[in-house]
Amino acid sequence: MSKIFYGIEALIDASDCDPSTMNRENIGAFIEDLCDRIDMEPALETFYWDEENGGATDEPHLKGTSAFRFIETSNIVIHTLTALRVVFVNIFSCKMFESEDVEQCIKEYFGAKKLSSQVVKREYEDS
Repeated sequence: MSKIFYGIEALIDASDCDPSTMNRENIGAFIEDLCDRIDMEPALETFYWDEENGGATDEPHLKGTSAFRFIETSNIVIHTLTALRVVFVNIFSCKMFESEDVEQCIKEYFGAKKLSSQVVKREYEDS
């Protein structure tokens, strides 16, 4: 059996971000620009979830806006935690992209001062 490369997943944690950027308008612009930068084709619309008072948690530090966008090669997911000033971005794609391009886009749109990223190669075994 041999391993067949399927795609990559980038997991990027951004901290010390600007809380004023953690809104639907900026997140939507970020996703559109990111798709252009990493040459991904958006599919469907962006889906949003705003975790506010009365949501799944009453912990104020866990409040923020999340977004999900299908792309033709998989998806982009974003979670923001406003009080903690953090943004989490996950991108899974069977088409290659450079995680450095994603990091630069996060810095520009969310004012991130610190980034931590992991890139996971997705593989399966050919039988």
